[in-house]
Amino acid sequence: MGASMSTHLSSQVLLIGRRMRREVIEQIIASQPDIHVVGSCDGGGSLSSEVERTGATIVVATDGSDDLERSCFELLRSQPRVRALALYDEGRASFLYELRPHRVPLGALSPESLIESLRPENRTWSK
Repeated sequence: MGASMSTHLSSQVLLIGRRMRREVIEQIIASQPDIHVVGSCDGGGSLSSEVERTGATIVVATDGSDDLERSCFELLRSQPRVRALALYDEGRASFLYELRPHRVPLGALSPESLIESLRPENRTWSK
């Protein structure tokens, strides 16, 4: 893919969490030309450092917890243009954290709602 495809209105995704869940998310988004996985890890380090290292514009964390929520808010304070999608209860609940910082309840996560929440132009969740 050319550089213009990957930088113009595309989402650069960093996947964090258990390997099997990251692989499922990666398979769901693999066919999307405007969404690119730029990194994947178990989440042991700093979200902010991983985002900086990979150039991610959105973090997808597959293993939601209270610690994850704190990490998302810290990430948004240090990098306010980055969004974070956190999955809880094995994907039955998900929240999109962005800019203010705040979290937006998205409900049960389906492959379609996952794709839509990762698109950069989809800011309607907060309106």
